[in-house]
Amino acid sequence: MNTQVIGAIQGSRGDQLLTVHAVAAYKHPTMGTVLLGAGKAAMTENPEQTESLLNSHVLRFNGVTVQDTTERDGGQQLVQVEDLIIKLDFKDTATLSFETRKPTSNQLASLKISYWMIHKKLSLCTRNA
Repeated sequence: MNTQVIGAIQGSRGDQLLTVHAVAAYKHPTMGTVLLGAGKAAMTENPEQTESLLNSHVLRFNGVTVQDTTERDGGQQLVQVEDLIIKLDFKDTATLSFETRKPTSNQLASLKISYWMIHKKLSLCTRNA
């Protein structure tokens, strides 16, 4: 089992985790509501789920800059997707994160997914003959 998602699986209370193409709304301080996409992401409907189902290694693999060292320790404390910079803050006393929420139906209809945190990639299998 992939140990990077054990906490998320435990947080799902044994519910089945689905693989989905998902979108979340993020309220940027100057750009307003921005839709963030995640292709092939694990999802749970558990409203008590607090642990992210995305980790920094996967984000970096997909071209997202993750600076998860605190400013106190000389880091930048941010996530950057293309030209979008998202500041990270402590949700609790130990976890750097940023708030997202489920987009409204109106936002889904009127806004495009501006930034993909994890791209919707097709799995391509090649064989060496």
